[in-house]
Amino acid sequence: MDTKVLLFPKDILTLVNAHYSSLQKLDNIMPIVRDMYKKRYKPNCFFDNKHIDKKCFNKADYFYKYVFYLGLQNKLPSEEEILGFGNYKVFNKVAIGYYHLGDFEKAKLYLFKAYALAPNRDRRIIAHNLATLYFLDDAYAKETPKKVVKYLTESSFAIDKFNLGVCYYMGYGVKESDSIARKYFQSAANNGIKKAIKNIQIMNKFKIGLKN
Repeated sequence: MDTKVLLFPKDILTLVNAHYSSLQKLDNIMPIVRDMYKKRYKPNCFFDNKHIDKKCFNKADYFYKYVFYLGLQNKLPSEEEILGFGNYKVFNKVAIGYYHLGDFEKAKLYLFKAYALAPNRDRRIIAHNLATLYFLDDAYAKETPKKVVKYLTESSFAIDKFNLGVCYYMGYGVKESDSIARKYFQSAANNGIKKAIKNIQIMNKFKIGLKN
């Protein structure tokens, strides 16, 4: 009986629109921005298509919100603006924008910039995005599996413990190991990942990964 799990569930196919602690989630902030624009209400340091107060870009999260605003129109800031006013949060968001536009190379470029500048806590979010982008770009390119595993290992998301379990179980980017896969599945299961709980049940039933 084939008890192998599906390689990479849909979770690895999603880039995270990181909502850092100073911002609301994207789906909460967008209706507010739409309403403000509709009413033409412009508090200090707000913006519209014709009036962008660049003096405000040095204020906390202003440029980041500007990037969100352009996202309403499927646009991105200019390269000059991104590099001149952006920080790791902006680079992460811009990378996701390029991903949605189908430009994987620029998406990678800005994710690398974000990864290099981010503090450890947020770097673990960006690591998930790098793993995802590498996998989506070409999952079986020569060096891709190892890079996917590297960034999954750094990720802070419990689902990526599950994804690492899949890697070790399938031998994707690492030497195949049922016992190591089991450890990662168990870690994900301990954090409530249902697919990992199911896999542990299957491994227990067929005594998989119980020996080193």
